[in-house]
Amino acid sequence: MREVDNNRREIDLYLEKTFEDYPVTKRNIEIKEKIRENMYLGFDEMIKNGLKPRDAREKLLSEFSDMSELKEVLDLEEEELPVKKTKRVPTFKILLAALLIFFLFSGNGRNIGFWSFIIIIIIIDNLFDKRS
Repeated sequence: MREVDNNRREIDLYLEKTFEDYPVTKRNIEIKEKIRENMYLGFDEMIKNGLKPRDAREKLLSEFSDMSELKEVLDLEEEELPVKKTKRVPTFKILLAALLIFFLFSGNGRNIGFWSFIIIIIIIDNLFDKRS
């Protein structure tokens, strides 16, 4: 199984190298993933038919060695991919909430200590980390 995984990684590296000169667009990503899927299916079929994983990979890559036709179907110009914006609660609100919790716990005679306070700040920061 490990040998199969290593050969799949080689297939992935081949695809990454093939597509590195093309812009990253939604269409190009979809085409690359479709080719990867077909390569994996062909690879698995060759192994099922008795080829060793290394031999199957070499045969598969030789069959896909001429990717010059890609230029006809790929986007050659950049397009802006949508970027997700993140919203974060302002740090002062996080600090205020952490201080409130700290004083609530330390007010009745228990001292939770400096490191506990730092851990509480980290936890609260992660709780308030809102991503849309």
